[in-house]
Amino acid sequence: MRRARFSLLLSALYLVVHITASAQVPVTAHKSTEPKPVMIRSSLDPEAGAYVGQKVRLYIEVMTNTWFAKAPQYPELRIPHAICLELSQFGTNYTERIQGETYAIQRKEYVIYPQRAERYAVPSLAVDIVYARPGESAGEMTLSTAPLEFEARIPEQAQGVDFFVSTPRLQIHELSDRVFEDMKVGDSVTRTITMTADDSVGMMLPPLVFDRIEGLAVYPKIPRTENTSNRGEYTGTR
Repeated sequence: MRRARFSLLLSALYLVVHITASAQVPVTAHKSTEPKPVMIRSSLDPEAGAYVGQKVRLYIEVMTNTWFAKAPQYPELRIPHAICLELSQFGTNYTERIQGETYAIQRKEYVIYPQRAERYAVPSLAVDIVYARPGESAGEMTLSTAPLEFEARIPEQAQGVDFFVSTPRLQIHELSDRVFEDMKVGDSVTRTITMTADDSVGMMLPPLVFDRIEGLAVYPKIPRTENTSNRGEYTGTR
């Protein structure tokens, strides 16, 4: 029974990896016919939806046809039934030609991990911008993103399982503090099991369940979870 359930989990993981790898960052087109001094746009990746526990990126891009006099101020993102994180306190800066003008752009990235199979509403977010106006004092403006939506669902291969993890790579390591030889009644063994998942966070990894074994007592410690980030990619450990 345990082998069958684990095989089902691996099949679900493969599908999640396939969709994540093929996702493209959408670009929002501007309908205005005249350049504006400051603008904002937002998008989701993947745009069509995701699996429960799969990483969804929210991009917010603010732009000016001069330059930013101060760093844009972004709000905290909160969505019910989802884990929302900021990959970095700082945005990514670049330039882009829009309607014949060069805009300085800063991209802010959030990561959303949906926890339930349902439709999620990403709220409108207000960003405070201070931009240069040559020959005048700096201009200040608050721009708001358009609200977005996406749907999170459970993979068909994971229907009915107790727990599954949406990740391109899951590793499990085990370590014991002694060899299982010449043991006598009253001896103890400390067993440490570490789960690591890419594109995930530690709190989303499943708790361990120990089957009852006659003659043995198990005293589990409180699990420790950790999150690490390397070049914008999260790794969760439990």
